[in-house]
Amino acid sequence: MNKYKHRWSILCQKGIIDRSDNNLSLIGVLEMLTFNIPKDADKSSEFVFPIAIDVVSLWDNDMEKEGELDFILEVFSPDKKRILKIVPKFDIDKSKERLRTIITANGLKALPIDGVYTFFIKERRGSGYKKVSEIPLKVKIDEV
Repeated sequence: MNKYKHRWSILCQKGIIDRSDNNLSLIGVLEMLTFNIPKDADKSSEFVFPIAIDVVSLWDNDMEKEGELDFILEVFSPDKKRILKIVPKFDIDKSKERLRTIITANGLKALPIDGVYTFFIKERRGSGYKKVSEIPLKVKIDEV
């Protein structure tokens, strides 16, 4: 059974762990984004939002042996459609008290809809997954 606890997650343009002092820098924390699309664009067709988003998380580690952090990242559009699912693999070193994870989502493919896009982090609990974090990202679409 996994013995780790999710502490926090945040969206940013870039998460960097400094190798000299092991400190984390969050560059360009994301709460809202604006994208321009042509006025004559087909709004019924999917659009690839041209941005890389890092999902940075901190986990406490109480593992008694080496293992793997078992969680998924899902992103839902304002119309409640899942537009991204990532199943990352991170090894857990039992000698470390905590683990920081950085997952990069390169572009999001969805209908160009104004609203809140929601990033969910779910960790394995038994045979299923339980939501441990919900991160909103407001997206505004401007027609130019």
